[in-house]
Amino acid sequence: MVRKYNGFYASHIRDESDYTIGLKEAISEALEIAEKSGLPVQISHIKALGKSVWGQAEEVCQIIEEAQKRGLTVYADQYPYNASSTALSAAVVPRWVQADGKIRDRLSDPELLPKIKKEIEENIERRGGAETLLISSFPKKPEWEGKSLKEITIIMDKSEVDTAIELVLLGGPGVISFNMSDADVEYFMGKPYVMTGSDGSVVLFGRGKPHPRNYGAFPRKIRYYALDKNILSIEQIIRSATGLPAEMLGFNDRGLVKESSVADIVVFDPKKIQDKATFANPHQYSVGIDYVLVNGKIAIKDGEFTGTLAGKPLKK
Repeated sequence: MVRKYNGFYASHIRDESDYTIGLKEAISEALEIAEKSGLPVQISHIKALGKSVWGQAEEVCQIIEEAQKRGLTVYADQYPYNASSTALSAAVVPRWVQADGKIRDRLSDPELLPKIKKEIEENIERRGGAETLLISSFPKKPEWEGKSLKEITIIMDKSEVDTAIELVLLGGPGVISFNMSDADVEYFMGKPYVMTGSDGSVVLFGRGKPHPRNYGAFPRKIRYYALDKNILSIEQIIRSATGLPAEMLGFNDRGLVKESSVADIVVFDPKKIQDKATFANPHQYSVGIDYVLVNGKIAIKDGEFTGTLAGKPLKK
């Protein structure tokens, strides 16, 4: 059915590290599914998560490019940061403990607890240690937002593992995890099939300590990776955020500035464009974007919102 309607297979692969089958095996699995179904595939969000798989970016891309040589259409997306964001439970609690929605039962089972604790300890280390896990949102304990798991263990006077379990049972905070190497991030970024994505969500301004990607992903890639570090050209970075996603989605009238295309246009000053959001202070808007046109209507003028809402749902 998906093939009939010219769809594609988007896979948030089941292992970005070595939790289960391993990063390279998970990439191969997604490619195999796509090949057998006759569909293009998108890998979300391409990364090598955790010290145990750092340095595997080149091998991962070799696997992808071998599939492309066989005729498979492959895309991937990436956010331009070396930290990811997820729920604490997803970061450290073993998959089998979460299965069937019985995480609370298993975390409270005295017979299972020794095995669970050992695996949680290993997963905290995979993520780079308790000091690299920052609480991003925790409605039950907002005063802990912005603190690391390490800091909270000191406050609670418990071990890292016991603290993690108690936090999950209290309501499961969101965490930011510094778990990628800059070299891998930059290697993936340089591939012509890798798009820019924020992997963000709609956040309330000023609430919690969300990942700065919610505010700064696209300007950061332009400022830091093109203009400051010269990792990619500005043309490559613009394509990764415009023409490439439009190509994947099959929108022939968007993503490029050309006659007959819809005028979705961002006008920015390369001397001023800058992401301001940081991990410590994420609720900051980027600067240097002067105009934004959506469907030919000016939504941002001289850096200010005009009140024009010209967006609309798109169908293939």
